[in-house]
Amino acid sequence: MELAERGTFLGGKLWVREIRKRTASGHQTAVLSTDYRSDPGPMAAAMFARWSQENFLRSMREHYGLDRLEAA
Repeated sequence: MELAERGTFLGGKLWVREIRKRTASGHQTAVLSTDYRSDPGPMAAAMFARWSQENFLRSMREHYGLDRLEAA
């Protein structure tokens, strides 16, 4: 992963850590956190893996009626 990091002052009240991932096509996605100590690589990987799961479940709900399935 190609990552960049910087601090950002939000609303004049809160400092956050901004970690950006850039894809090969140049698209960038940001993660904001107040965790200043952790290594940015594993933190970003965990967040992007979670987003991947959320996108999969959203797609399943929209296209395959996942919410209408009954428990056996």
